[in-house]
Amino acid sequence: MEQELQKKTLGVIEYNPTNASIAVLAEKYKDLPDIKTKGGYEAAKVCIREITTLRTGVEKKRKELKADSMAYGKKVDEEAKRITANLKAIEQPVRDLKEEHDNRIETEKQAAIDTENARVEGIREAIDSYKKHIGWSQDYDAKKLSEVINIIKAEDLDEVFFEEFYVDALRERNSVIMTLESNLKTLVDQEAEKLQIESDRKELDELREKQREAQWDIDQKNEAIRVEQAEAQAKIDAEAKIVKEEAAKVEAEKARLKREAAEIEFKKAEEAAAIETKKHEEECAQKNKEIQGERFREMVDFLNPYIESFETRMLMSTDIADGKMSYVDINWSKQSFDTDTGI
Repeated sequence: MEQELQKKTLGVIEYNPTNASIAVLAEKYKDLPDIKTKGGYEAAKVCIREITTLRTGVEKKRKELKADSMAYGKKVDEEAKRITANLKAIEQPVRDLKEEHDNRIETEKQAAIDTENARVEGIREAIDSYKKHIGWSQDYDAKKLSEVINIIKAEDLDEVFFEEFYVDALRERNSVIMTLESNLKTLVDQEAEKLQIESDRKELDELREKQREAQWDIDQKNEAIRVEQAEAQAKIDAEAKIVKEEAAKVEAEKARLKREAAEIEFKKAEEAAAIETKKHEEECAQKNKEIQGERFREMVDFLNPYIESFETRMLMSTDIADGKMSYVDINWSKQSFDTDTGI
């Protein structure tokens, strides 16, 4: 069969187009056309049409070249299937017999394992049962706990049942007995302490009653002292209040006299300031009057050289209060003019 397969091996398979023609096409269409333009759109259609024609030709050639090999492969598969069926017909009865035997052995082995696990689990539960007495003992009194300890000590361990775990069971039982005996001692001490506490409590109650009676007497005396002290303190507070009120009156009188003195000094200062202000105003008015008179004389001296013949009438009045000249009225012979000047 191997020689026949070698005879069917194909040589070089040739397709059209060749690698060279594909390279030419790749170079020809490497630049994508502008699909938005009419010319570019037509170029794209030409490219697709040309490539599609070549591609479908390749597929057709592939089917032609593969037809003989497919027929040969089908014959190979059919022959292998026939031979395999003949071989399985020989193998299967033996395989079934072996699997049946293996399953039976595995079932027996698993059954033995389950039996052993159940045995060990039973032993473990028996050993762990001793530990439960520790939890139960929390609700026992000393008498009950002592009875349980004696029952456990009287039990005989079955070596046949415990087998290889006999030592573990013995060790666990002895450990539990030691724990329970320790708990019993603690419980006995607690009960004795409880009795002692009850006795001490009775004695303590009697002592506290005596202390309460003594304390009552002390409280009565303290209350009398407190009342006396409160009355004395009230008297002191009343006298202190009177003294404080008198002191407040004195301070108020001092403050009133101080305010009156300050007001007098303020009035004196105002009067002095008013006199000084009036004096200053009078001095300023007099000085202003002198300045105005001097200016008027300068004006007259300036006009005299220009006067040839004239009749002059001057009327002048002054306001002493504000230091201003009201008006000047001058009548000339050749020309006349009136001036009303505020200086």
